[in-house]
Amino acid sequence: MMPLELARFAEVPFDADAPAERRLHLGPATVLAVAPAAPLAIRLLDGRKVTARPAFALPYHASPGDELLVIGQGDAFSAIGVLQGRGQHAIDLPGDVRLRALDGTLTLSGDRGIEMESAAVTMRAGKLDMIVETVSQCLGSITQFVRDRIAVQAGDSQIVVRESAQQIARNTVVLSEDTTTLNAKKIQIG
Repeated sequence: MMPLELARFAEVPFDADAPAERRLHLGPATVLAVAPAAPLAIRLLDGRKVTARPAFALPYHASPGDELLVIGQGDAFSAIGVLQGRGQHAIDLPGDVRLRALDGTLTLSGDRGIEMESAAVTMRAGKLDMIVETVSQCLGSITQFVRDRIAVQAGDSQIVVRESAQQIARNTVVLSEDTTTLNAKKIQIG
């Protein structure tokens, strides 16, 4: 069903007596098919199947089933807006790009997630706060340098190392309130 606000201009017949193929069309159209570097295959409200050139204010990659706002006449149509869409807005810019919130906070949010992909990612901050329910990491290797102190508080802790593990320190304290268990075939001290 068409939204109420669209019903008023579903198709604007500036020349109502003209045949449908010559009538100026301004209204919704449904995307039937999408092909790279080709006009969109669409169906107008009167059932005609035509093609439309994307002319969106913001870059948008339409998907079949999208409802677009289309203007045109004869066989020349342009898609000028997205009324209901499942496609993708994509901004591809050559060269370096800088995004900055002057005198404010930059917020990125996604209802179904945020993905970052790059050959390298660098983060610089005076302070980094993370509030996360669950963290999963899959790393080839990791190196951390902590200038002052590292502190971890956890309900339980488990570290499993397949080969060898080393802990080197000037002084080491192991403190258990109840039991400390060492289980090995051989224990060397000194």
